Amino acid sequence: MRTHLIYILCLFVGVVQAQLLDDSTKQIYSTKTVRYQLEESIVRNDSNFQAIDTNLYDFHIYNYTYSKEGPRQDLGALGSPTRSIYPEARKITGVQLGMDNTSFFAFENNNVKYFDTKSPFSELNYFQNFKKQEYFDALFTRSAGENFNFGFKLTRLGSSRQLGANPSGSKFIDTYGATMFTHFKAFKNKYEVVANYKYYDYEIAENGGVFSLSKGNNQDSLFGDFTQVSLEGVGSQDRRSNYHLYQQFSFDSLKSIQVFHSYDRERRRTIYNELKSDVARTEINNNSNSSFYDFSTDSLSSIIDSTIFTVHENKLGFKGNVFDVFYMGYVRSRSFDYARVFDSTTTNLNRGNELYYGGVIQRDIMDGLKLSLQGEASDNGYLLSTNSFKHKQFEVGFNYVVSPPSLLEQSLYNDHFNWSNTFHNQTDTEIKASTNFKFQGLSTRIFAKYLMNTDLIYYDQTATPVQYDGKISTVTLGGSLAYTVGKFRFSNELTIGNTSNSAVIRIPTLFNHFQTSFKTTPKGSHYIVLLGVDVWSRSSYYANAYMPYIQQFYLQDEFLLNAYTWADVFLSLEIKNARIFLKMPHVTQGLMGKGYFVTPYYYGSQRVLELGFNWKFFD
Repeated sequence: MRTHLIYILCLFVGVVQAQLLDDSTKQIYSTKTVRYQLEESIVRNDSNFQAIDTNLYDFHIYNYTYSKEGPRQDLGALGSPTRSIYPEARKITGVQLGMDNTSFFAFENNNVKYFDTKSPFSELNYFQNFKKQEYFDALFTRSAGENFNFGFKLTRLGSSRQLGANPSGSKFIDTYGATMFTHFKAFKNKYEVVANYKYYDYEIAENGGVFSLSKGNNQDSLFGDFTQVSLEGVGSQDRRSNYHLYQQFSFDSLKSIQVFHSYDRERRRTIYNELKSDVARTEINNNSNSSFYDFSTDSLSSIIDSTIFTVHENKLGFKGNVFDVFYMGYVRSRSFDYARVFDSTTTNLNRGNELYYGGVIQRDIMDGLKLSLQGEASDNGYLLSTNSFKHKQFEVGFNYVVSPPSLLEQSLYNDHFNWSNTFHNQTDTEIKASTNFKFQGLSTRIFAKYLMNTDLIYYDQTATPVQYDGKISTVTLGGSLAYTVGKFRFSNELTIGNTSNSAVIRIPTLFNHFQTSFKTTPKGSHYIVLLGVDVWSRSSYYANAYMPYIQQFYLQDEFLLNAYTWADVFLSLEIKNARIFLKMPHVTQGLMGKGYFVTPYYYGSQRVLELGFNWKFFD
């Protein structure tokens, strides 16, 4: 697959070179001539397109520390396993594998962009720092007339180990991804198809975090010269391939009666391998040595443990627009097969079939005001209800999800873990609201979210899944404010969280991001300069630890992530169709201690020069 990626990249470079020749003679096309749709808008007959990203203010923030959904916890390196710091309601129903902490980097169907271009369009992104962390993606798409578009996107993400003495030569993350997509219309736009193929290969050299040979009793000792990682010769891999097709046919030009069908086939294989060379780990509080894994049969000289999870899904239904109402009804069938390969023995652990009935009602009540009701239920008691009331200045949402335990949570047996559970369904009830306001140079957004988990399944202090008998409530409040005066801009994003059961759900009370910047266009020039500072703050909390074997975050009571504030400085440029930045993260390193942790035994960002660019090519 990597050889194929190289061939495609060579083709991409050739296309870009040709476009550069065209651009040198005459520039006709620009960001205003390229737009895209997501599949959800096509399904709901929304003819509005979105503009491609040209934001310069947050262009330098590429490391997933703060996503659109809120702050995230990872292992301190670009592309490392990650989870949302503040809990969220589940977004899908049905039996899942349960190993999803690397899914953030994989393409999902509704993240694939289907373009409308007046010319061939290409885009390059490249980000790196000098501790050998890098991200690269290349996009190419073109439209052959108004009714046909195709394209592909390639992604490469890599990171060296950031822990221990002299870590820069050790590989940590190595990830490749490829997506091919097309959008086609025929019969006077009555027939419409979107399709894509996605491939994803994620590898991580598991290290278990850092520990100190000096047996210090504080976290500062973990930044010293006598540190090393807890695991060597251990790796995990997540390979995914997915075929997706969506097609619809309209019986009339008004799209009042339509039939549609979608098909998905996904295959995942996760692999864990270990050379049985794990070292003893020094605990922070009690200063005692113990094996990294609490349980081991010692029956194997090495371990190769893998899972194979295959899903086939079909959805068939009808939909349409009647006056200002969009309606949909469908049947969704889903079959899955789950097998495990351990010690050269393949065991078919589970397979099943699921049948769902669902529907959508969406109404445009008046200009800028939209009501959406969506529900889906199965004979197994699984349920998904997603409802929203949106306006230009506010949004209210209610989500209710009943989902089964994952396959991993139900059973596991290997050299380090052994469990067999009979968990029942868990329920998420989520209410959220937000409002925004703009006046001259001021823009604000305030949000509130209430989440109640009933019979929550989580991983306890032994990294073993357990089910909580009862309800846990979590409230998340926050907001953002941006004020522009002249060439200066000040912005702040604040998240505050509180939970009714801090023994099970561990969250910081506060997470804050403040940015101040100066933006100018030098006289007589054709470029924009942005100079700024980001200040990040997080309160202390007992963050979940990470267990490499099962790729899960789990509860721990020994390692307190101290409250910490750190600052990044950046310089960004916009030159025609290119954006470029230079950045120094954690420029304040050493002022408030030797560093900070984002996960027990895993460092946060360190002071090192970073750079990146985004370059768009038209025609």
